[in-house]
Amino acid sequence: DGEQQSVLDHLLDLTSLKEYVLSCQTDMGGFSKTFGAAPDLLHSFYSLAWLSLSNSYDHNIHDDTDGDNDDRDNISLLQLDCALGIPLDRTAIFQKVFTAP
Repeated sequence: DGEQQSVLDHLLDLTSLKEYVLSCQTDMGGFSKTFGAAPDLLHSFYSLAWLSLSNSYDHNIHDDTDGDNDDRDNISLLQLDCALGIPLDRTAIFQKVFTAP
C-alpha cells in the first residue's frame, strides 16, 4: 500500500539498488554477489527475488532508469510468494499438491 511504499522510499534507493543488482548479472547467466564475480545459485535466487519484490514498490521499474536504452530496464517478473520462494500465482497449486489429504 502507499504507506509501505513511503517507508521503503525513505529507507532504500530503489533505482540504485536495482541498478546494482542488474550490474551483478553475468553474461553466462545468473547473478553474482558482486560485479565481475562468478554467478551462483544463491545470489541468482536473491537477485530475482528482489527484482520481483521491487516490482511491487517501484512504479518506475519499467522505465529506462539510466538512460542507456537497454533491455535490462524492462523487467517483468511475476510477484513472489516470500514464504515459499515461488511465483505467487503458483502458490495455490503448490499448496494443493503438498497439503495432506
